[in-house]
Amino acid sequence: MVLGGNALADVLLGKINPSGKLPWTMPKDIDESPAHATHSFPGDTTVTYKEGVLVGYRWFDTKKIAPLYPFGYGLSYTHFNINGLSVNKKTYSKSETILVRCTVKNTGKRYGAEVLQLYVSDPDCSVMRPEKELKAFKKVFLQPGETQVVAMNIKVADLAFYDEKKKLERGTRKICVAAREFIKEYFADNYNRSAVGESGFSRFLRSLGMTALI
Repeated sequence: MVLGGNALADVLLGKINPSGKLPWTMPKDIDESPAHATHSFPGDTTVTYKEGVLVGYRWFDTKKIAPLYPFGYGLSYTHFNINGLSVNKKTYSKSETILVRCTVKNTGKRYGAEVLQLYVSDPDCSVMRPEKELKAFKKVFLQPGETQVVAMNIKVADLAFYDEKKKLERGTRKICVAAREFIKEYFADNYNRSAVGESGFSRFLRSLGMTALI
């Protein structure tokens, strides 16, 4: 028996509060996707990823292209607030792990779940890097008004990149914990304008003042 219709009805009628997240980026125009923008699709006998490291959401973020729906977007019948972002240290060695904590609160009137998405930016890298990259995520389930402290770990070694060989450069990494509402507002407010000047993500990080020195 196929129960997909019943499941969809439960969501539409509010019996179930949805909490899924989009695992890819849906462009407004297919020509804005990296495969088409770089004219690498469909290719001949081989397909070349001409976008390099800017695969998926990294392309849209770095190129300041507003998608129809961004990676990580989802809907819910309640709302969540994230604050109190912190790291356990100011500086780290290559063998250490960065512990990131934040507080999330269900500010709505319905029980629900939210996926916290931890992004890292490397503004001082010696080679071209994406504006931000997903490094960790965690799903939390909260009753109305409930608050929970969430912890996520990032190995410093996982911040390395390949430039003919694996490299981990010294410098500052900017950390952001985002959720559904911030992701949608970020694209709506900052990508529907000229790319000149400081990006919305950079302003958001600067306002948080959250950095980790490697």
